[in-house]
Amino acid sequence: MRKIELLAPAGSVESLYAAVQAGADAVYMGEANFLLEPMLIILMMSN
Repeated sequence: MRKIELLAPAGSVESLYAAVQAGADAVYMGEANFLLEPMLIILMMSN
């Protein structure tokens, strides 16, 4: 059986910390000023 992973969006550093404190396994952020595709940053949290 696979483990379910919680992926949460973060629009600011404060949102990033809140998502991690709330138990998110991973958080993604996009760069608003990037001209092509939004840059996706995935931070994997290990328990």
